[in-house]
Amino acid sequence: IVITGFADVEGAIIALRRGAADYILKPINPDVLRASLARSAERRQLRLAKERSEEAFRTLVETADCLIAILRPNHTIVYLNPYTTELTGHRLDEVRGLDWLEVFVSPDQRPAASDLLDGGPNRGREYPVMCRDGSLRWLLCNSGDLSDFDGDEAVLVVGQDITERKRAEERLLQSERLAAIGQIVTGLAHESRNALQRSKSCLELLAIELDGNADALELVSRIHRAQDHLHRLYEEVRGYA
Repeated sequence: IVITGFADVEGAIIALRRGAADYILKPINPDVLRASLARSAERRQLRLAKERSEEAFRTLVETADCLIAILRPNHTIVYLNPYTTELTGHRLDEVRGLDWLEVFVSPDQRPAASDLLDGGPNRGREYPVMCRDGSLRWLLCNSGDLSDFDGDEAVLVVGQDITERKRAEERLLQSERLAAIGQIVTGLAHESRNALQRSKSCLELLAIELDGNADALELVSRIHRAQDHLHRLYEEVRGYA
């Protein structure tokens, strides 16, 4: 706080530009000085609180075990946390200023991903992100607006990697489908075995009726052998199911 007896506008401007908190003319008014000191102390406290808040935010972002990205409203990349680089292989210095959709989203997924980034809160939406090697990772994403980041508007995107969960769900679905097929085949083999037993009994009765007819009995015998072969095939299928 500069206190002077010289009313010099140019000097006041220079002092404020060089970091003075206030410029007070003599004679000193104690109330004015106390008010100036109070304002200066409040500004200092606010600056320290802001610095502590920014440091805490930076620490949280850089150590978080999830994807965190900050984008401009036009989808250009401003910041990626270290986990994002570890997950996708894309480094911040390589993709800063590029369009998020072109770097991280496959063409067929861009319309849906664009909705996630176009302002307003979006929570619990699943999206695939494209890694540097061309592989895909599934994320459960939340996004929201940042009113001020480096003096401009921005969008915060936070994503939890759920790739393994998605793969486990796919394996479970496949297992359930195979189990259902197995049950159907087992039931089919069981019913077919019953039908073969009935037809075999009928053939045995037919063989009695055809006693003395060698040609007809040979045909009956061939049907028996075919049924036995079919029975073995059904048993193999049932066992595999």
